[in-house]
Order: sequence, then structure tokens, then C-alpha cells
Amino acid sequence: MQLLIAISAFIWLVVAEPPTDKEREEILEFHTRIRENVNPPASNMQLMNYSPELETLAN
Repeated sequence: MQLLIAISAFIWLVVAEPPTDKEREEILEFHTRIRENVNPPASNMQLMNYSPELETLAN
């Protein structure tokens, strides 16, 4: 069963489409919300930007 799940996940990754602009925005907003809730609060947390260059490198 685990092998079937692993193969399914691998196939999904191979055929996955790049995120849309709306999905990129949602990813960044989700990540920002998580970062805002760290405990203890960060004293100098930098603002995140979505990087199309890093997205290309990840492919």
C-alpha cells in the first residue's frame, strides 16, 4: 500500500502544472500567516516575495 502511495505521489509530481498567479499569491499569503504566528515572535522577520527564478530552478 505504501509503495502504491509513493508511486502515485511521484507520478503526480511529474505531471504537475506550474502554479497560476492566484496560486502563487495564495502560497505566499499562507506562508506569511504561518511566519506571523511563530512563538516567540521574531524581532526582525523579513518580508517574503515569490521568486519565479527559484520556481524555475525547482523544476
